[in-house]
Amino acid sequence: MKRLFFSLLLVFVAVVSKSQCSQDSVFLEGYLKGDISYWDEIIHDMDSYDNDTILFQQVIAAYGYVGFLIDKGEKGAARSQIHWIKKQCQDLKSGSFEAEVYAVEAGLVGYEITLSPLRAPFLGPRNQAYIDYSMEVDSLNPFVWMEKGNTCFYAPQMFGGSYKKAARMYEKAVKLFEASDKKYPSWVCLNARVMWGKSCLKQKDYLCSERVFEETLHLHPDFRWVRDELLPQVRAILVENN
Repeated sequence: MKRLFFSLLLVFVAVVSKSQCSQDSVFLEGYLKGDISYWDEIIHDMDSYDNDTILFQQVIAAYGYVGFLIDKGEKGAARSQIHWIKKQCQDLKSGSFEAEVYAVEAGLVGYEITLSPLRAPFLGPRNQAYIDYSMEVDSLNPFVWMEKGNTCFYAPQMFGGSYKKAARMYEKAVKLFEASDKKYPSWVCLNARVMWGKSCLKQKDYLCSERVFEETLHLHPDFRWVRDELLPQVRAILVENN
């Protein structure tokens, strides 16, 4: 009986691991191609897996998808997705992803400010409170540092926004992602690199930006956003300045 139980456990672990790898590859492929329009369907196909790591991957993909919806002007769909993510986050707060979940909630506040700018004075402190708590839970968490960078990158200067600070935070996030034993979605780690490069670009540190984008493209030569847009943009500026 014990042998049967152990065999079934191994099968379950193998199935879950295969699912995680498969979903990670699909999300990464969409991110590299610049087309995540199909993410929503995949996210909800994952509902049948009772596993924190898969649920976290699901939540993070949905979190990224909200930005896609906002860019398309689909505010109603974005709000619905935010509501759905908040519900899923409750199931993760008591597990090993507590710090990341509060960082996600900080990011959701940022989305809510984008959707309703007049609420910024009321929502802004909540964003910072979530970030602060995430840091208390795990001050060396790469996802938390990435979200901390997002806050600095997108916030107006009068409310603490700073591209220079954001660049340092994204750089730290990248290094922590690379050193982490915890499995994070590949596209999220890659996004931290992109935001590091964009922060350098915004503060006119063009050589740093070029280096970061070149390193990113070395890792993924088919990354269209970097290959076709960001790196050519930086190189054009460097040529013009010379």
